Amino acid sequence: MTVNPKFTDLRSKPDVSIDMTPVRKSNWKTGGARDYWDPKIRKFRFNIPIEYLAEVLADSDHPQDVAVIRIGENRLMELAGALGDKDLSFNQISNEDSSKTSIFTQYPNPVDVGGMNKQNIAIGINGTVIDEFIEAITTDPQTEEAYRTAAEYIGMPDCCTDFHVDNALALRGDPVYDIACNTPSAEIHEDDRENVLIRHPDPFLNIFWRYNGWRLIHHLPCSFECEESGEIARRNYDAISDVCGHKHEAEHLLAWLDQPMEWTGYHSLVNMRNAYGIGSYTTDNYWSKKNIVWKKPHQDKPDFEPNHLTTPLEPLDPDRGAF
Repeated sequence: MTVNPKFTDLRSKPDVSIDMTPVRKSNWKTGGARDYWDPKIRKFRFNIPIEYLAEVLADSDHPQDVAVIRIGENRLMELAGALGDKDLSFNQISNEDSSKTSIFTQYPNPVDVGGMNKQNIAIGINGTVIDEFIEAITTDPQTEEAYRTAAEYIGMPDCCTDFHVDNALALRGDPVYDIACNTPSAEIHEDDRENVLIRHPDPFLNIFWRYNGWRLIHHLPCSFECEESGEIARRNYDAISDVCGHKHEAEHLLAWLDQPMEWTGYHSLVNMRNAYGIGSYTTDNYWSKKNIVWKKPHQDKPDFEPNHLTTPLEPLDPDRGAF
């Protein structure tokens, strides 16, 4: 169905902005939620991304040749070892305004695996490709030609590249409201165009939780039902599950991404919540309140036995889950 997006005039005025230091704050709603989910999907925040990105980039049939990873200096030897085993290369993206040069380095799009004194690193199939990618994303000002070059290296389908060109040139790194409105099963929620309900999203394309590392694609899709992006996400899932041997973790990550949730953005801060967790993060400058409902309005936390904070927690509706 899609929704005609609604924006204020301020969105198109680059001289009017809100600059914030990136924020990432999240909590489990209960001890039981933490004890059930955290051990199952924690590794996607630190360990698994390095391993499976190496597999993805080394696969000559995969469309992605480059990825941007944010990593601490203390983990560079670990990264070098993982990439060296696959004959892959990496290079640091200049720290000088590197967070503002491109949609691909704009928070929260790099794969952040933590560490001390973090920096943005481009990893890829060889040094030449990496250098060409870095040159494209550090063009100042960013041009459409440079953006399209970088998008091709990152493996974005043409439909997604075309859809996000304006966002890329305006350095809008988190245009999820745009994506929601462009989704076929999207509809106006509660008679408000800025409140969008997506009835049948593809859980493989849930990029809302990428702030925490919980995602299966590394580009911005043109919709949450994009078939080409869905195919890439499924290839990534197979790499995690079958090639890297993290089947258990992959199943639970997909189950998490399939949970009903809500996203609310206002000014440059976003709040997200599902039945198990909440989070506040930096987002684009939304000059009016935007709300996105993923499948159905987010549910209240399940009941727990009093004083038993570590009660195991099962998925809300296993029959509808992604196991």
